[in-house]
Amino acid sequence: MPLHPPKIGAVITTYNRRDLLGPTLQSVLYQDGADSSVIVVVDDGSTDGTVEYLLDEFAADIAHVDDRIAETSLEGSPHGMVRVIRQQNQHIAVAHNTGIRELLRLECPYLTHLDAEDLAFPNKHCVLAAYLDAHPGVGLVHAQSQDMSFDGFLFSEGSGPFEQVYRRARPEGAFWERAARGGFHAGDLAQGNYVHNQTTMYTRRAVTAAGEGNWFSEGMRYGSDWTFYQRLERAGVPFGFVPAYVAFTRAHTGGISGTRSKGLTLDQALVQAASSEERMEKADAYQWARAKWPAEFEEALQRTGTDTDFAALAGALQASLRQLVDAGDLVDALNVAHRMQRLAPTPSGRRLIRDLVDAIVAQLAHGEPSLPLAKQLFALQPSPRHAAALARLLADDAAAVR
Repeated sequence: MPLHPPKIGAVITTYNRRDLLGPTLQSVLYQDGADSSVIVVVDDGSTDGTVEYLLDEFAADIAHVDDRIAETSLEGSPHGMVRVIRQQNQHIAVAHNTGIRELLRLECPYLTHLDAEDLAFPNKHCVLAAYLDAHPGVGLVHAQSQDMSFDGFLFSEGSGPFEQVYRRARPEGAFWERAARGGFHAGDLAQGNYVHNQTTMYTRRAVTAAGEGNWFSEGMRYGSDWTFYQRLERAGVPFGFVPAYVAFTRAHTGGISGTRSKGLTLDQALVQAASSEERMEKADAYQWARAKWPAEFEEALQRTGTDTDFAALAGALQASLRQLVDAGDLVDALNVAHRMQRLAPTPSGRRLIRDLVDAIVAQLAHGEPSLPLAKQLFALQPSPRHAAALARLLADDAAAVR
Protein backbone atom coordinates (compact mmCIF):
# COMPACT_ATOMS: atom_id res chain seq x y z
CA MET A 1 0.00 0.00 0.00
CA PRO A 2 1.41 3.48 -0.88
CA LEU A 3 2.48 5.81 1.94
CA HIS A 4 -0.13 8.34 0.81
CA PRO A 5 -3.47 6.86 -0.34
CA PRO A 6 -4.45 7.78 -3.92
CA LYS A 7 -7.12 10.48 -3.92
CA ILE A 8 -9.25 8.81 -6.60
CA GLY A 9 -9.88 5.10 -7.12
CA ALA A 10 -11.52 3.85 -10.31
CA VAL A 11 -13.10 0.42 -10.78
CA ILE A 12 -13.31 -1.10 -14.27
CA THR A 13 -15.42 -4.25 -14.40
CA THR A 14 -14.99 -6.60 -17.34
CA TYR A 15 -16.14 -9.96 -18.63
CA ASN A 16 -14.91 -11.22 -22.04
CA ARG A 17 -14.31 -7.66 -23.27
CA ARG A 18 -10.60 -7.77 -24.10
CA ASP A 19 -11.36 -6.28 -27.53
CA LEU A 20 -12.79 -3.14 -25.88
CA LEU A 21 -10.99 -3.08 -22.55
CA GLY A 22 -7.76 -1.52 -23.86
CA PRO A 23 -9.26 1.85 -24.92
CA THR A 24 -11.34 1.97 -21.74
CA LEU A 25 -8.27 1.47 -19.56
CA GLN A 26 -6.29 3.98 -21.62
CA SER A 27 -9.00 6.59 -21.12
CA VAL A 28 -8.59 6.27 -17.34
CA LEU A 29 -4.78 6.09 -17.45
CA TYR A 30 -4.65 9.35 -19.43
CA GLN A 31 -6.70 11.36 -16.93
CA ASP A 32 -5.57 14.83 -15.90
CA GLY A 33 -3.91 14.34 -12.53
CA ALA A 34 -3.69 10.59 -13.01
CA ASP A 35 -0.68 10.42 -10.71
CA SER A 36 -3.05 10.72 -7.74
CA SER A 37 -5.23 7.81 -8.89
CA VAL A 38 -5.37 4.05 -8.72
CA ILE A 39 -7.30 1.76 -11.08
CA VAL A 40 -8.72 -1.61 -10.10
CA VAL A 41 -9.67 -3.86 -13.02
CA VAL A 42 -11.97 -6.66 -11.89
CA ASP A 43 -11.98 -9.53 -14.39
CA ASP A 44 -15.14 -11.48 -13.60
CA GLY A 45 -13.92 -14.87 -14.81
CA SER A 46 -13.30 -14.01 -18.47
CA THR A 47 -12.45 -16.87 -20.81
CA ASP A 48 -10.91 -14.70 -23.56
CA GLY A 49 -7.46 -14.23 -22.01
CA THR A 50 -8.20 -10.82 -20.50
CA VAL A 51 -5.49 -10.96 -17.82
CA GLU A 52 -2.88 -12.23 -20.28
CA TYR A 53 -3.81 -9.38 -22.64
CA LEU A 54 -3.40 -6.82 -19.86
CA LEU A 55 0.01 -8.23 -18.91
CA ASP A 56 1.13 -8.08 -22.54
CA GLU A 57 -0.20 -4.62 -23.42
CA PHE A 58 -0.04 -2.75 -20.12
CA ALA A 59 2.94 -4.32 -18.34
CA ALA A 60 4.41 -0.96 -17.32
CA ASP A 61 1.08 0.15 -15.83
CA ILE A 62 0.22 -2.93 -13.76
CA ALA A 63 1.32 -2.88 -10.13
CA HIS A 64 -0.26 -6.14 -8.95
CA VAL A 65 -2.32 -9.09 -10.18
CA ASP A 66 -4.44 -11.04 -7.70
CA ASP A 67 -5.67 -14.20 -9.45
CA ARG A 68 -8.28 -15.59 -7.08
CA ILE A 69 -9.14 -18.44 -9.43
CA ALA A 70 -5.59 -19.79 -9.69
CA GLU A 71 -4.88 -18.61 -6.12
CA THR A 72 -1.71 -16.82 -7.24
CA SER A 73 -0.48 -13.25 -7.14
CA LEU A 74 2.04 -11.33 -9.21
CA GLU A 75 3.91 -8.14 -8.38
CA GLY A 76 4.31 -5.86 -11.37
CA SER A 77 5.78 -2.44 -12.01
CA PRO A 78 6.58 -0.44 -8.85
CA HIS A 79 5.33 2.64 -10.71
CA GLY A 80 2.12 1.05 -12.00
CA MET A 81 -1.29 2.44 -11.03
CA VAL A 82 -3.36 -0.57 -12.15
CA ARG A 83 -4.29 -3.46 -9.89
CA VAL A 84 -5.96 -6.48 -11.49
CA ILE A 85 -8.26 -8.87 -9.64
CA ARG A 86 -9.40 -12.06 -11.39
CA GLN A 87 -12.31 -13.86 -9.78
CA GLN A 88 -14.83 -16.58 -10.58
CA ASN A 89 -17.67 -15.35 -12.79
CA GLN A 90 -20.32 -13.96 -10.45
CA HIS A 91 -21.74 -11.16 -12.64
CA ILE A 92 -21.24 -7.42 -12.68
CA ALA A 93 -22.70 -6.47 -9.28
CA VAL A 94 -20.27 -8.77 -7.46
CA ALA A 95 -17.42 -7.41 -9.60
CA HIS A 96 -18.33 -3.84 -8.64
CA ASN A 97 -18.40 -4.74 -4.96
CA THR A 98 -15.03 -6.48 -5.26
CA GLY A 99 -13.58 -3.28 -6.71
CA ILE A 100 -15.13 -1.06 -4.04
CA ARG A 101 -13.75 -3.35 -1.32
CA GLU A 102 -10.25 -3.02 -2.78
CA LEU A 103 -10.46 0.77 -3.05
CA LEU A 104 -11.62 1.03 0.55
CA ARG A 105 -8.65 -1.14 1.54
CA LEU A 106 -6.41 1.34 -0.31
CA GLU A 107 -8.14 4.18 1.61
CA CYS A 108 -9.15 6.18 -1.48
CA PRO A 109 -11.31 9.17 -0.43
CA TYR A 110 -13.14 9.28 -3.79
CA LEU A 111 -14.38 6.31 -5.84
CA THR A 112 -15.68 6.05 -9.38
CA HIS A 113 -16.31 3.28 -11.92
CA LEU A 114 -16.55 2.51 -15.62
CA ASP A 115 -17.77 -0.46 -17.62
CA ALA A 116 -15.24 -2.14 -19.91
CA GLU A 117 -16.79 -0.89 -23.14
CA ASP A 118 -17.15 2.80 -22.22
CA LEU A 119 -14.62 5.65 -22.10
CA ALA A 120 -13.89 8.42 -19.62
CA PHE A 121 -13.24 11.95 -20.84
CA PRO A 122 -9.67 12.93 -19.85
CA ASN A 123 -11.07 15.46 -17.34
CA LYS A 124 -13.67 13.16 -15.75
CA HIS A 125 -11.81 12.65 -12.48
CA CYS A 126 -10.81 16.31 -12.14
CA VAL A 127 -14.31 17.65 -12.82
CA LEU A 128 -16.07 15.31 -10.41
CA ALA A 129 -13.42 15.50 -7.68
CA ALA A 130 -13.44 19.31 -7.88
CA TYR A 131 -17.18 19.28 -7.24
CA LEU A 132 -16.82 16.99 -4.23
CA ASP A 133 -13.94 19.14 -2.92
CA ALA A 134 -16.14 22.24 -3.18
CA HIS A 135 -19.22 20.55 -1.67
CA PRO A 136 -17.98 18.51 1.31
CA GLY A 137 -21.54 17.63 2.34
CA VAL A 138 -22.25 15.84 -0.96
CA GLY A 139 -21.59 12.08 -1.05
CA LEU A 140 -22.22 11.36 -4.75
CA VAL A 141 -21.90 13.54 -7.83
CA HIS A 142 -23.05 12.59 -11.34
CA ALA A 143 -22.86 14.25 -14.74
CA GLN A 144 -23.60 13.69 -18.44
CA SER A 145 -22.39 11.13 -20.98
CA GLN A 146 -22.27 11.30 -24.77
CA ASP A 147 -23.31 8.27 -26.81
CA MET A 148 -21.16 6.52 -29.37
CA SER A 149 -21.86 3.51 -31.56
CA PHE A 150 -20.40 0.13 -30.70
CA ASP A 151 -17.57 0.88 -33.15
CA GLY A 152 -16.71 4.21 -31.55
CA PHE A 153 -18.51 6.66 -33.84
CA LEU A 154 -20.09 9.54 -31.92
CA PHE A 155 -23.69 10.60 -31.97
CA SER A 156 -24.14 14.36 -31.91
CA GLU A 157 -24.74 15.76 -28.44
CA GLY A 158 -28.35 15.15 -27.51
CA SER A 159 -29.11 12.73 -30.36
CA GLY A 160 -27.82 9.42 -29.00
CA PRO A 161 -30.24 6.75 -27.75
CA PHE A 162 -29.26 6.89 -24.07
CA GLU A 163 -28.97 10.67 -24.10
CA GLN A 164 -32.50 10.92 -25.39
CA VAL A 165 -33.70 9.05 -22.30
CA TYR A 166 -32.03 11.59 -20.00
CA ARG A 167 -33.12 14.57 -22.10
CA ARG A 168 -36.67 13.45 -22.88
CA ALA A 169 -39.27 16.04 -21.89
CA ARG A 170 -41.34 15.04 -18.88
CA PRO A 171 -43.97 17.02 -16.95
CA GLU A 172 -41.51 17.63 -14.11
CA GLY A 173 -38.55 18.24 -16.47
CA ALA A 174 -36.01 16.03 -18.23
CA PHE A 175 -33.62 14.13 -15.95
CA TRP A 176 -30.50 16.21 -16.61
CA GLU A 177 -32.43 19.49 -16.70
CA ARG A 178 -34.08 18.68 -13.36
CA ALA A 179 -30.80 17.52 -11.79
CA ALA A 180 -29.09 20.76 -12.88
CA ARG A 181 -31.61 22.85 -10.96
CA GLY A 182 -31.50 20.60 -7.90
CA GLY A 183 -35.01 19.35 -8.51
CA PHE A 184 -34.58 15.82 -7.17
CA HIS A 185 -35.41 14.89 -3.60
CA ALA A 186 -35.14 11.81 -1.39
CA GLY A 187 -37.30 9.02 -2.78
CA ASP A 188 -37.32 10.26 -6.37
CA LEU A 189 -34.86 7.54 -7.43
CA ALA A 190 -37.56 4.95 -6.79
CA GLN A 191 -39.55 6.52 -9.65
CA GLY A 192 -36.72 6.40 -12.18
CA ASN A 193 -32.93 6.20 -12.37
CA TYR A 194 -31.81 9.72 -13.18
CA VAL A 195 -28.12 8.92 -12.41
CA HIS A 196 -26.06 7.98 -15.48
CA ASN A 197 -23.93 5.04 -14.34
CA GLN A 198 -20.65 5.93 -16.10
CA THR A 199 -20.57 9.49 -14.75
CA THR A 200 -20.64 8.99 -10.98
CA MET A 201 -18.08 9.65 -8.28
CA TYR A 202 -18.85 8.95 -4.64
CA THR A 203 -17.00 9.35 -1.37
CA ARG A 204 -15.51 6.73 0.89
CA ARG A 205 -17.68 8.21 3.64
CA ALA A 206 -20.86 7.63 1.59
CA VAL A 207 -20.00 4.01 0.82
CA THR A 208 -19.19 3.18 4.43
CA ALA A 209 -22.36 4.97 5.60
CA ALA A 210 -24.46 2.68 3.42
CA GLY A 211 -22.66 -0.42 4.73
CA GLU A 212 -21.11 -3.27 2.75
CA GLY A 213 -24.39 -5.17 2.46
CA ASN A 214 -25.97 -2.15 0.76
CA TRP A 215 -23.72 -1.67 -2.24
CA PHE A 216 -24.47 -3.22 -5.66
CA SER A 217 -27.22 -5.83 -5.31
CA GLU A 218 -25.49 -9.15 -5.98
CA GLY A 219 -28.74 -10.97 -6.67
CA MET A 220 -29.45 -8.81 -9.73
CA ARG A 221 -28.06 -9.37 -13.23
CA TYR A 222 -29.29 -5.97 -14.44
CA GLY A 223 -30.08 -2.66 -12.74
CA SER A 224 -27.80 -3.19 -9.74
CA ASP A 225 -26.42 0.34 -10.18
CA TRP A 226 -29.92 1.76 -9.69
CA THR A 227 -30.39 -0.15 -6.45
CA PHE A 228 -26.92 1.02 -5.31
CA TYR A 229 -27.89 4.68 -5.75
CA GLN A 230 -31.21 4.11 -3.98
CA ARG A 231 -29.38 2.51 -1.06
CA LEU A 232 -26.99 5.46 -0.82
CA GLU A 233 -29.99 7.79 -0.90
CA ARG A 234 -31.72 5.85 1.90
CA ALA A 235 -28.50 6.07 3.94
CA GLY A 236 -28.88 9.86 3.82
CA VAL A 237 -26.17 10.52 1.22
CA PRO A 238 -26.76 13.90 -0.54
CA PHE A 239 -26.34 13.90 -4.34
CA GLY A 240 -24.88 16.60 -6.58
CA PHE A 241 -24.80 17.15 -10.35
CA VAL A 242 -22.37 18.72 -12.82
CA PRO A 243 -23.98 19.76 -16.17
CA ALA A 244 -20.97 18.63 -18.21
CA TYR A 245 -19.99 15.62 -20.29
CA VAL A 246 -17.45 13.35 -18.58
CA ALA A 247 -17.80 10.02 -20.43
CA PHE A 248 -18.65 8.25 -23.68
CA THR A 249 -21.21 5.43 -23.48
CA ARG A 250 -21.45 2.74 -26.14
CA ALA A 251 -24.94 2.25 -27.49
CA HIS A 252 -24.88 -1.50 -28.11
CA THR A 253 -28.05 -1.37 -30.18
CA GLY A 254 -26.60 0.98 -32.81
CA GLY A 255 -29.23 3.68 -32.67
CA ILE A 256 -32.48 2.68 -31.04
CA SER A 257 -31.72 1.94 -27.43
CA GLY A 258 -32.90 -1.07 -25.52
CA THR A 259 -34.90 1.37 -23.42
CA ARG A 260 -36.95 2.57 -26.37
CA SER A 261 -37.36 -0.90 -27.85
CA LYS A 262 -37.74 -2.84 -24.62
CA GLY A 263 -40.19 -5.70 -24.94
CA LEU A 264 -40.48 -5.59 -28.75
CA THR A 265 -40.47 -8.83 -30.70
CA LEU A 266 -38.41 -9.03 -33.89
CA ASP A 267 -41.53 -8.68 -36.05
CA GLN A 268 -42.67 -5.62 -34.10
CA ALA A 269 -39.22 -4.07 -34.36
CA LEU A 270 -39.19 -4.52 -38.14
CA VAL A 271 -42.64 -3.02 -38.53
CA GLN A 272 -41.50 -0.07 -36.41
CA ALA A 273 -38.41 0.33 -38.59
CA ALA A 274 -40.40 0.16 -41.82
CA SER A 275 -42.86 2.80 -40.61
CA SER A 276 -40.14 5.34 -39.81
CA GLU A 277 -40.07 8.23 -42.28
CA GLU A 278 -36.68 9.61 -41.19
CA ARG A 279 -33.79 7.91 -42.98
CA MET A 280 -31.29 7.95 -40.13
CA GLU A 281 -33.87 6.62 -37.66
CA LYS A 282 -34.88 3.92 -40.14
CA ALA A 283 -31.25 2.89 -40.64
CA ASP A 284 -30.70 2.74 -36.88
CA ALA A 285 -33.86 0.71 -36.32
CA TYR A 286 -32.89 -1.94 -38.87
CA GLN A 287 -29.35 -2.12 -37.49
CA TRP A 288 -30.66 -2.60 -33.96
CA ALA A 289 -32.96 -5.44 -35.06
CA ARG A 290 -30.24 -7.14 -37.11
CA ALA A 291 -27.75 -6.91 -34.22
CA LYS A 292 -30.24 -8.37 -31.73
CA TRP A 293 -31.63 -11.17 -33.93
CA PRO A 294 -28.89 -11.94 -36.52
CA ALA A 295 -30.01 -15.51 -37.26
CA GLU A 296 -33.69 -14.72 -37.81
CA PHE A 297 -33.39 -11.25 -39.32
CA GLU A 298 -33.53 -12.05 -43.07
CA GLU A 299 -36.39 -14.55 -42.71
CA ALA A 300 -38.38 -12.09 -40.60
CA LEU A 301 -38.00 -9.39 -43.26
CA GLN A 302 -39.78 -11.68 -45.73
CA ARG A 303 -42.37 -12.86 -43.20
CA THR A 304 -43.41 -9.35 -42.17
CA GLY A 305 -43.29 -7.86 -45.65
CA THR A 306 -40.85 -5.21 -44.47
CA ASP A 307 -38.03 -6.22 -46.81
CA THR A 308 -35.98 -3.13 -47.58
CA ASP A 309 -33.38 -2.36 -50.23
CA PHE A 310 -30.55 -1.54 -47.84
CA ALA A 311 -28.27 -0.44 -50.65
CA ALA A 312 -30.91 2.08 -51.75
CA LEU A 313 -31.37 3.28 -48.16
CA ALA A 314 -27.60 3.69 -47.80
CA GLY A 315 -27.53 5.59 -51.07
CA ALA A 316 -30.31 7.88 -49.86
CA LEU A 317 -28.04 8.93 -46.98
CA GLN A 318 -25.37 10.02 -49.47
CA ALA A 319 -26.92 13.46 -49.96
CA SER A 320 -26.87 14.07 -46.20
CA LEU A 321 -23.24 12.95 -46.13
CA ARG A 322 -22.22 15.39 -48.87
CA GLN A 323 -23.93 18.29 -47.10
CA LEU A 324 -22.14 17.50 -43.85
CA VAL A 325 -18.72 17.25 -45.54
CA ASP A 326 -19.31 20.53 -47.40
CA ALA A 327 -20.23 22.18 -44.09
CA GLY A 328 -17.07 20.83 -42.46
CA ASP A 329 -19.03 18.70 -39.99
CA LEU A 330 -16.75 15.68 -40.22
CA VAL A 331 -18.02 14.01 -37.05
CA ASP A 332 -21.63 13.76 -38.21
CA ALA A 333 -20.38 12.87 -41.70
CA LEU A 334 -18.38 10.00 -40.21
CA ASN A 335 -21.48 8.85 -38.33
CA VAL A 336 -23.55 8.82 -41.51
CA ALA A 337 -20.81 7.02 -43.45
CA HIS A 338 -20.62 4.42 -40.71
CA ARG A 339 -24.38 3.81 -40.91
CA MET A 340 -24.18 3.51 -44.69
CA GLN A 341 -21.39 0.93 -44.43
CA ARG A 342 -23.30 -1.14 -41.88
CA LEU A 343 -26.40 -1.15 -44.07
CA ALA A 344 -24.59 -2.07 -47.28
CA PRO A 345 -20.88 -2.90 -46.83
CA THR A 346 -18.68 -1.93 -49.80
CA PRO A 347 -14.94 -1.32 -50.37
CA SER A 348 -15.73 2.31 -51.22
CA GLY A 349 -17.55 2.65 -47.88
CA ARG A 350 -14.50 1.41 -46.01
CA ARG A 351 -12.31 3.89 -47.91
CA LEU A 352 -14.72 6.73 -47.15
CA ILE A 353 -14.63 6.02 -43.40
CA ARG A 354 -10.83 5.77 -43.48
CA ASP A 355 -10.60 9.09 -45.37
CA LEU A 356 -12.88 10.85 -42.88
CA VAL A 357 -10.85 9.55 -39.92
CA ASP A 358 -7.66 10.70 -41.66
CA ALA A 359 -9.20 14.15 -42.17
CA ILE A 360 -9.98 14.38 -38.45
CA VAL A 361 -6.41 13.33 -37.58
CA ALA A 362 -5.05 15.93 -40.02
CA GLN A 363 -7.09 18.69 -38.38
CA LEU A 364 -5.67 17.71 -35.01
CA ALA A 365 -2.11 17.67 -36.35
CA HIS A 366 -2.27 20.92 -38.37
CA GLY A 367 -4.04 23.42 -36.21
CA GLU A 368 -6.62 23.57 -33.46
CA PRO A 369 -9.48 21.12 -34.06
CA SER A 370 -13.01 21.77 -32.96
CA LEU A 371 -14.20 20.15 -29.74
CA PRO A 372 -16.46 17.64 -31.60
CA LEU A 373 -13.52 16.58 -33.78
CA ALA A 374 -11.24 16.12 -30.78
CA LYS A 375 -13.92 14.06 -29.02
CA GLN A 376 -14.36 11.81 -32.05
CA LEU A 377 -10.65 11.22 -32.47
CA PHE A 378 -10.22 10.38 -28.77
CA ALA A 379 -13.21 7.99 -28.91
CA LEU A 380 -11.64 6.16 -31.85
CA GLN A 381 -7.98 6.34 -30.80
CA PRO A 382 -7.36 7.07 -27.09
CA SER A 383 -3.74 8.19 -26.67
CA PRO A 384 -1.83 10.63 -24.44
CA ARG A 385 -1.65 13.16 -27.27
CA HIS A 386 -5.34 12.96 -28.14
CA ALA A 387 -6.26 13.04 -24.45
CA ALA A 388 -4.18 16.19 -23.93
CA ALA A 389 -5.79 17.92 -26.93
CA LEU A 390 -9.29 17.03 -25.77
CA ALA A 391 -8.56 18.06 -22.17
CA ARG A 392 -7.31 21.45 -23.38
CA LEU A 393 -10.41 22.06 -25.49
CA LEU A 394 -12.72 20.93 -22.69
CA ALA A 395 -11.00 23.37 -20.31
CA ASP A 396 -11.36 26.20 -22.86
CA ASP A 397 -15.02 25.31 -23.36
CA ALA A 398 -15.68 25.30 -19.61
CA ALA A 399 -13.93 28.67 -19.24
CA ALA A 400 -16.05 30.12 -22.06
CA VAL A 401 -19.24 28.90 -20.38
CA ARG A 402 -18.24 30.50 -17.08
